[in-house]
Amino acid sequence: MIESKSRAAAIVEEAASELGLSDQATERARGHAERAELEHPINGVPQGIAAGAIYVSGLMEGEKRTQREVADACDVTEITVRRFYQEIIVYDTPYEPEKQNETSDARAKEGLVDRIRGWIA
Repeated sequence: MIESKSRAAAIVEEAASELGLSDQATERARGHAERAELEHPINGVPQGIAAGAIYVSGLMEGEKRTQREVADACDVTEITVRRFYQEIIVYDTPYEPEKQNETSDARAKEGLVDRIRGWIA
């Protein structure tokens, strides 16, 4: 385990183990949790940040767990999982646009929505 100042990252370790996530998904979740707690304007309890980080990382790595499973592992509600995973997606998931001449907030938002739909599908 990597030493971190993030309480959320420490919670990720335990909860990801309980959920049976791979090392790659756990590492991604830990990174999301650290950045959400220490760098981005995401304010909340460490358990909520950890839950959101685990949920979005599971989606991104193809290791989806239900919001209920993640909530139980992090000792939060499903509503908390939904709140934090959405914030993490907005603040911490880089948008990688296709190479185009025109970029706009609307196109970026459409791309983000499409990526989220792909993860959930």
